[in-house]
Amino acid sequence: MPSVGITDGDASGALSSIGIDFSRWNENGGLTSPNGAVFFMSPDDGPEREAVVAQLTVAAGSHGTMSAGMQGRRYENSHDWSQAGVEWSW
Repeated sequence: MPSVGITDGDASGALSSIGIDFSRWNENGGLTSPNGAVFFMSPDDGPEREAVVAQLTVAAGSHGTMSAGMQGRRYENSHDWSQAGVEWSW
C-alpha cells in the first residue's frame, strides 16, 4: 500500500486510492497507472512540510525509478500546488 507520509500502517483509514491496481505490482513487474491517485481522505490531515512518498523493500544491488505527478496544499498559506514529472531513483 502507498505511504504519502504514513510509515507505520494506516489503521484509521486516513489514506485512500483510486485507479491503481496494487494487486498487480510484484517482484516481476512494475506498477503503472496513467490516471490513478493516492490521497488523504481529509486533505487537511496531510503531512506538514515533508512527506514519505514510498517505502520499498528491494534486493541488495537492485535499482529502479519512480515517477509521478504530485499535488498538495502548502502548509504555510493553504494554497494548492501541483508538479508533473517528479522522478526518483534508487
